Formats: sequence, structure tokens, C-alpha cells
Amino acid sequence: MEERRDRDRVYVGKLVFAKNKDQSFGGTIVDISASGLAMKYGAALDPDEKHFERGDPVDLIFDEMMTLSGFVVRADEYGLAITFAHDDTSEKHLIAEIMDAM
Repeated sequence: MEERRDRDRVYVGKLVFAKNKDQSFGGTIVDISASGLAMKYGAALDPDEKHFERGDPVDLIFDEMMTLSGFVVRADEYGLAITFAHDDTSEKHLIAEIMDAM
């Protein structure tokens, strides 16, 4: 399978909360880069219940870091993949935060 990621990923186990106006789910960061992250929910969700869907806007609240906005690119009952919605300045700031977290 062809690699589609455009940034290097860092594997961390930090806490993160993904929320929008209707729902909020907590979990751990599986991996993160300057362009997005993958998170695993604290417990699997009921697949028949509504949860985030591809394209949904979300706010990500990081444990001991910051809050960023993004969009869901993959969602299932186990977790999410998010692409960040930020400019070059905030991307550089995030890269610095990721490096500090390591």
C-alpha cells in the first residue's frame, strides 16, 4: 500500500479530547505530525450510535499542550484520524510542541 502521509509521525501516548458542538470523546494520541493525528478512544464506542464522521469539524484539546481545530478524515468506533486546520505559523508552533513532548 502506498504511503499517503506528507509529514513524519511521532508516536506518543498523551491524552487528547476531540469535541464539537454535539459530542466529546477522550482518548490517547496514537501518532501525531504537523499535519494531523490519529487517536484511539478510551473505550470502543457502540458502532450503532452516532459519533464523528468524515469531514466533521472538531476541536482537539491536548493534555499539557494546546487546543487545535481540524477535520475528521477517518472515524470508526475505535478512534479518529484528524487533519489540522492551521497556517504555517501555528504549524511551526505545533512542531515545537511535539518536539518538547518527546
